[in-house]
Amino acid sequence: MTFLPNFFPNINQEINKRCIENIRKFYLFPELEKFSLGKTSRDKVQGEPLKEIHTLRQQYVQQIEDAPNKILYLLALIYATRDNELGWLIRQNVTHWSESIGLPRLLISDYVNNNKSSQDIRLNIDNLYYHQKKSIADDPHVWMVYFLKISKFYQQPVITKAEFDKLQQETDSFLQAIRELERYDLSVKVSDLLAKESPLGININLIARKESQLRQKPVKDFLEFIKVSGIDYPEVTDGLSLSGLHENLKVMLHFKGLVGESDPLFHFLFAGEEFKFSGMQWNNLLNRSRITFFLRDFIVRNKRHDGLLFFHGRERI
Repeated sequence: MTFLPNFFPNINQEINKRCIENIRKFYLFPELEKFSLGKTSRDKVQGEPLKEIHTLRQQYVQQIEDAPNKILYLLALIYATRDNELGWLIRQNVTHWSESIGLPRLLISDYVNNNKSSQDIRLNIDNLYYHQKKSIADDPHVWMVYFLKISKFYQQPVITKAEFDKLQQETDSFLQAIRELERYDLSVKVSDLLAKESPLGININLIARKESQLRQKPVKDFLEFIKVSGIDYPEVTDGLSLSGLHENLKVMLHFKGLVGESDPLFHFLFAGEEFKFSGMQWNNLLNRSRITFFLRDFIVRNKRHDGLLFFHGRERI
C-alpha cells in the first residue's frame, strides 16, 4: 500500500485517515477477533457456545497456542502512532512484528508511519481467549534430565547414532526455548509501553515476568556447541583397501575438531547442581564413536562366508 505524496494536504490527510481506519477494520481488528469468544457466544441457544468454542479451537489451534504474543503485538500495533514510543519500537522491529502477527511488513510500516492517534479506540479485552503456552523453559526437571544425560554420555566409550540423533533433536528444542527467552525482554517492553500509550492503560498480563537460570551464557554456548557437533565418518566402499583403511584411521585419530581454544569449558550452576563440560572430551567421545562405526562398516563389508576376514582365501597379506 502506497500513500500519496502530500500535494494536497487536506485531501491527502483525509485519504490517510481512511486508509488507517481501513487497516484497522479489515486487518487488525479481524485478527484480534479470532481470539474473542464473546461475539461468537452471544445470541446462541443453550449448548451451542461449547460447540462453537470447540470449532474455534480446531480452526485456530496454532493461533491459540501463539495467542499471548500475537495479542500483545496486535494491540501494540493498533495503539502505535508515528510519534509515540510504540511506533518507534515497531519501526525498529518491523520484521519481527510481521512474523509475529502474520501481516505484511509494508502494511505495518504504512500504518505506523501515518497513524496520528489511536486515543479514540476503546477495545474490550476482557473476552480475549488464550492460554499460556507451556514451554520447556518452565520445567527445570526436563533440563536437569538433559544435562545429566550428557554427563552420562561423557562416561561412555562411544555414543551410538541413535543416542546422538535423539540428543540433537532435544538440543534443537532447548535452543528454541532459549530463543524464546531472548524475545522475552522485547515483549516485556511492549507490554509496558502498551499500558502507557493506550487510553485505558491496557495491561493484559500476557508476559510472565520471571527470571530464568537458562539466561546463563555458558548454557546457550554449550547447547550451540553440541548442536554443531557431528559424528560423520568416511564412507566404506568395496574399493577401500586395508591400506586405505589405515590411512583413514591415521587421519581420524589425529582429528581435533576444535578451532581456536584448545579445550573450551562450559561451567554453570543449574537447580543447585554444578555442571562442567569439556569441549575436548566431547570431541574425543565423538571421534571414538566415528572410528568405531567406521571399523564396524569395514568389517561388515569385507567379512566373507568362508571364515576369513578382509580378504578372499587366496589373497596374501
